Amino acid sequence: MTAFVRKLRICTPSDEGTVKADAPESSADKYSGLTIDLVGLGKVQLTHVLKSNTETRIYHTTQPRVVVKMFDLSCGKPDEISYGPYMSFSLELANFEDILGAEDLRPLVPAYYGANINYDKKYAFIAMEYLEGQDLKSWCAEASSGGYETEWVEEFKEAVYEALTIMTRFHRHGIILIDFKPDNIIRLRERGIKFVDLGAFFTPRHYGQTDKYVYSATPDYAELLIDASNVQAGVPPTEASDIFSAGVALFELATDASRLEIEDGTADEILKNPAIFLFRDSQIRIS
Repeated sequence: MTAFVRKLRICTPSDEGTVKADAPESSADKYSGLTIDLVGLGKVQLTHVLKSNTETRIYHTTQPRVVVKMFDLSCGKPDEISYGPYMSFSLELANFEDILGAEDLRPLVPAYYGANINYDKKYAFIAMEYLEGQDLKSWCAEASSGGYETEWVEEFKEAVYEALTIMTRFHRHGIILIDFKPDNIIRLRERGIKFVDLGAFFTPRHYGQTDKYVYSATPDYAELLIDASNVQAGVPPTEASDIFSAGVALFELATDASRLEIEDGTADEILKNPAIFLFRDSQIRIS
């Protein structure tokens, strides 16, 4: 994994969590206008938000083929950075590097353009390829209003088959996707499928220290509790986890609803009781 050398130490636990929830898109915020330096591309400026959640924001940039995923490391204390987003950044970067190290997996994820962390300004970023296309969830939602024409159904079957084939290729390398869902499967405009949001991938490097793996997922799905409980107990997930998730994904695409969805009130109650999912979090003090 790329090393970002800086002395850090774990400090007092906080109320922050590694659970992430979708947030509304906005045209501008604290990182819009920020300029970063990418090897081989030079200076690139962040323009507006493409997608966001409570921990990260993905930005369009002045380079049309490049998007940048920003991790907000601030925690309200001048000499500390937030442990949850820092670990999410570290994990996603490590997963990117593991996947890019496998030649046959490289074409199945966005191209990687670099990453860095700024301890003084408390942010980290990963720059990657902007994929021209649409995630399967929104693609299916659009088709539902048109009545699922025969041509579209054939394209849908082709997309699902390709996505499951790609999943199998990851499994051959000992990589479990964990957060397999239609939102993370991009159907490219020129046809073909790529997977995005690599932060939850469980790669061979994690098998020896499963209990230290940081699980990051949307809190409104019940499989979060299933997988998180296993991970916290030191039980590595297997291919069965992805097969189960694939079944849930197909159900969701067919019905526009998930049988595992938790009502908002219930999800809020779960998040108020950390003992249920045992997430560990803190800040990391900069020294």
